[in-house]
Amino acid sequence: MIYLDTHVLIWLFDNDLNLFTPRGIQHIEDHTLRVSPMVRLELQYLYKLGKISTPASEILFSLMRKIGIRECELPFGDVVTEAMNLNWTRDPFDRLIVAQSILGSGQLLTKDRHLLQNAPNTFW
Repeated sequence: MIYLDTHVLIWLFDNDLNLFTPRGIQHIEDHTLRVSPMVRLELQYLYKLGKISTPASEILFSLMRKIGIRECELPFGDVVTEAMNLNWTRDPFDRLIVAQSILGSGQLLTKDRHLLQNAPNTFW
């Protein structure tokens, strides 16, 4: 199981595969793909701030159809409890996205250096 960070979804939606490592592309092709519901919220924030031009629902629906991404359905309370243990960041999006991947027993594909340095289940 591979969880995808927010920027990864944006790049996949934009079909910008040259931003990925060969390892990242291989994992996307070979594994079940999940996203935290926090990714959906972060995408919508980015849309409302004008940083991306497509609403979250459109990005997710497109990627669900194209490559089978699904939103993780772990209980939110359990994810919050796990996120409370991640003291290396104050960013609520990062905490919840990482916590979701940990609880889902998956790896998180991200290019975020802070996550790569601090979360044990991340890779690029």
